[in-house]
Amino acid sequence: MAAWAALRRRYWATVPARLRLLRAATASLALALALLLLFAGLAASGTWDRIAGQDAPRTTSATDLDLALNDMDAQAANILLSNGNAGERRLTTPYGKAVGVYADARRSIGHAAHPGRCRRG
Repeated sequence: MAAWAALRRRYWATVPARLRLLRAATASLALALALLLLFAGLAASGTWDRIAGQDAPRTTSATDLDLALNDMDAQAANILLSNGNAGERRLTTPYGKAVGVYADARRSIGHAAHPGRCRRG
């Protein structure tokens, strides 16, 4: 009990002693926080490296998909308006060409949606 009282007098008796104790506590907490942030950053970096090292599926930009869908829509309208080969003279885009462009757009959307399952060729 006497030792506890002596320590208490030594560290809490004066204002400078209390300030030194608070400075030591603050410095140790700052060091612990810096170490915690360092280890968290290293762990996140390791996780990022593992993810980046794997082959991710290819993605296609949303603009390409939007253009292909719009092209399919336009070609579907051409196919319906041309009414088969009988409407060849009425439209600038004949039925056969509209069907071919529609199929190409459908294939490009299929490649974008399922990059691993479709083969280019």
